[in-house]
Amino acid sequence: MKKKIVALLLASSMALSLSACGGSDSSSSKSDTKKEETVKSDKKADEATTEDSSDKANSSESDASDQGNDSTSSTSDTQTASSLNMDKCISDLKANLPLDPDYTYVQDYYIGVKDDTITITAVVDDSTDPSLALDFADTLVRQLNLYAQMQDSSIESSSQNFYGGLYTRYNALVGVAPASKTNNQKDWFVYDGISGGKVMLKLNKQYR
Repeated sequence: MKKKIVALLLASSMALSLSACGGSDSSSSKSDTKKEETVKSDKKADEATTEDSSDKANSSESDASDQGNDSTSSTSDTQTASSLNMDKCISDLKANLPLDPDYTYVQDYYIGVKDDTITITAVVDDSTDPSLALDFADTLVRQLNLYAQMQDSSIESSSQNFYGGLYTRYNALVGVAPASKTNNQKDWFVYDGISGGKVMLKLNKQYR
């Protein structure tokens, strides 16, 4: 039953990640090839041809260099993104964060990763104090960063106003709902997002 509740909560929370993606316009460049007047002097024609060939060669070398740099940058970014085993981060967190005795008000929680977005959802008892719901969400966010640090020491630690370097690589969607209100986001205790690590989670307005 709890898993079904969490599944409903997750489905609602994932709706946050839907955004309109503006398509990139494919512009076709028009080639304006105007023939120059015939050069009377064969010598001048040869010189022009030589200069043109030289320019094209230099241009090709420049383009190849740029493509090489772009490829190197892209490869570096991919390696950084793939250096973390997020499944292990999540399993380590769950193995080391028992709900009893500190979080007995939590019925279940879920953490998942898709592309560059982390989704964190939890279902708590209806009678839960809102501040405790926020505290649990904050704990999950910070603990996940901690286990990511264990794999990659270059990830910054969290602080009072910073959730940590993991959230400069990933965005996060966070939702904590009372068990009886999983289908109505405006009644959730927490329904928020993290970008850049510096956006602190807040309770929904009616609970502040």
